[in-house]
Amino acid sequence: MHIRLNKALLSGILAGMALIIGLLFAVVTGSQDKIAFVRSADLINGFTSMQETQERFKEKDQQWRQNIETLGTELEKAIEQYESEKDALAPDRRSEREFELQLRREQYVHYAGSLGKKARQEQREMMQAALDKINAFVKDYGAARGYTMILGTTAEGNLLYGHDAADITEEVLKALNSYFGGAEASDES
Repeated sequence: MHIRLNKALLSGILAGMALIIGLLFAVVTGSQDKIAFVRSADLINGFTSMQETQERFKEKDQQWRQNIETLGTELEKAIEQYESEKDALAPDRRSEREFELQLRREQYVHYAGSLGKKARQEQREMMQAALDKINAFVKDYGAARGYTMILGTTAEGNLLYGHDAADITEEVLKALNSYFGGAEASDES
């Protein structure tokens, strides 16, 4: 959910800025510029490197969740063991065990929170690296093919209409995956 929200927000901001700059440039120069657009979500989701990034993150996230689950299970067992033995313990030993369990609970909560924060940070960094690749590639792609501007559509509606002939999403996606050695490389024409 956060991945899609962050991508949508980022692509919305970029597309909005590109649209405004492009319109201003076209009005000022009065020229017939070569302008096209890409469906940003399709470009991001179809980029093999982005898919690989998401897969790597899912694997890490699953491992982290398993670690947290294991620690939680161990804590629950320790609590159950204490509950079954507490009536037989001396008051000072009971207090000592309760203190130990409370400390373990706090450590568990802290660890789970830290891991969640680390996961979100790593996800942002991985996603940003893939988005940086896409942005740099599209910039070079557009310059090499004489585009004045390549806009991006977003769910927020920054590009309200574009003729199908101006949609270069599939063409850019194939070239992007080809350049970065993805699955679409063999489809390059």
